[in-house]
Amino acid sequence: DAHNAYESWKDFIIEAPSNIPFALGDRFPENSVESDVAVKMETMKYVKKKKEIGLSLIKFAQIATESLMHVLEFDGGWFYVEESEGVNEVVDEYSERKREMIDVRSKCLPAAISLAFRICHTTAIWMEEFTRDVEDVHQDKATEVMTRITGNGMFEADGVSNPFEAATWHREALLLANTVASRESKIAECMSKKDLDAFMNCMAETNICLLMAQESKR
Repeated sequence: DAHNAYESWKDFIIEAPSNIPFALGDRFPENSVESDVAVKMETMKYVKKKKEIGLSLIKFAQIATESLMHVLEFDGGWFYVEESEGVNEVVDEYSERKREMIDVRSKCLPAAISLAFRICHTTAIWMEEFTRDVEDVHQDKATEVMTRITGNGMFEADGVSNPFEAATWHREALLLANTVASRESKIAECMSKKDLDAFMNCMAETNICLLMAQESKR
């Protein structure tokens, strides 16, 4: 169920910390063997916890977006009623059903688009904070630690976008424009001018966010 999947994602991301504590204290002299071992052990715990939380959020977000996309990309258009020909009674029944379905579509589909966008956008923001935490804590070793957390070599080898990167979720959000514009789904037909304007503003803002995310990677 798409709504349940969305609620599961929302409940998780509200509670999931993008920042993980990393505290060594002053138990050992700086640059001592004991200090080096403590740093390595603390880093291992940090990497494990970050990976667990990050992968869990990715799973919830992917399940929720896929569930909503099934609704939006339903074959023939969700709740779409084909034109009908026949006797007056049949035509009248069809006209009434069409009015009902138009009303349902005008309420459900814009809401589904909004939820799908919210998942992508909010997950992207969370991933930005997730990455910033690694950079702040590990500084010159941030790239090495981030690689251990995300295993991005695996994604690069398979040609798959890294879901730990905010840019990946911004791109997912932008792909919603294709769904809305699709002639098969006929989603744009059931959106009001206000809905379409709001959606286009979201797309414009997301495009800027994507450019900024790509620029920060250089």
